[in-house]
Amino acid sequence: MIEGHGTDLKTITYLRREDFYERSKKAYAIVATGETSLYANIILKKGVVVERENV
Repeated sequence: MIEGHGTDLKTITYLRREDFYERSKKAYAIVATGETSLYANIILKKGVVVERENV
């Protein structure tokens, strides 16, 4: 899904559990989904999506 929108996959990083919890303290909102899979937690960073011109 990400690759289909031309997003640079280098922007995806992995955090240790402790770092994830520390960073989530600064979150605007937290969504609890009930997902029980390992490594299913993500942090989304808000921003503006700019459509790229075809080159």
